[in-house]
Amino acid sequence: MAERPTGSHDRRRLDTIHDMLSHYHEARSEAGGTGGGGSRLEARLLGWDPETYTREYRELDRCLDRLRWLAQHGRPMIAKGISSGAGWWHLRMRYLESQVVRREIHTRRTHNGTRVPAPLPRNCEVVARPTILQGRSQTLLVRTWDARVDPQIVRASLGWISQEFRGHPRPYSAA
Repeated sequence: MAERPTGSHDRRRLDTIHDMLSHYHEARSEAGGTGGGGSRLEARLLGWDPETYTREYRELDRCLDRLRWLAQHGRPMIAKGISSGAGWWHLRMRYLESQVVRREIHTRRTHNGTRVPAPLPRNCEVVARPTILQGRSQTLLVRTWDARVDPQIVRASLGWISQEFRGHPRPYSAA
């Protein structure tokens, strides 16, 4: 097991793992130009883009596979009062099975006159800046996940991954 970081370094490490999981699907995008031509009789080889699917993402995959395995085989505790089964479910729903949707969000005017989006539900986060401004509302890209996800269990799961992660996590960078 990897050495546990402490203090602000620990917070940065957790933030980096959060960022990696937030961009997990983009990082695992398929490399352009690899594989078969797409015809019915040709085999298509799936190759992750080496520019985005780095060794840090392979290590993250290893940690996720380990957590999933623990969740399916005995469910040991990963934190005080949190089983690996609960940790895996909440982490999976929060990051791996979340959906990015276009959503109209109402805005409110601040004291200085700027319009800001109204607070989003607990199970949503803004992914991209406003694409369409329409008076009292904006159209944003929003990531949503299951409303039953508990942020404390997600945080504990991120902490477990941080301990399990070998090496230094590196944030996603689009090529």
